[in-house]
Amino acid sequence: TIDKSEGIAAYLNGHNHFGAVGVRKDVPYITMPAILQGTTNAYSVARVYDDKIELVSYGRAQDLEVKLQSFKREK
Repeated sequence: TIDKSEGIAAYLNGHNHFGAVGVRKDVPYITMPAILQGTTNAYSVARVYDDKIELVSYGRAQDLEVKLQSFKREK
């Protein structure tokens, strides 16, 4: 599971009808809203950096910036 894995910076998935964001054990969990729910669509483009993830969103989805926790990467 994600809780037992090392080196997980974030978890993105879909969908929850309205979308959701939470943090568990320093890992941000981002659930995208339903694409075709309602009269407009909802989608995002993720920009991933060393220290954050930015979601640039369209339709019903909302822009989001999530700071990432530092962790050691194994080589």
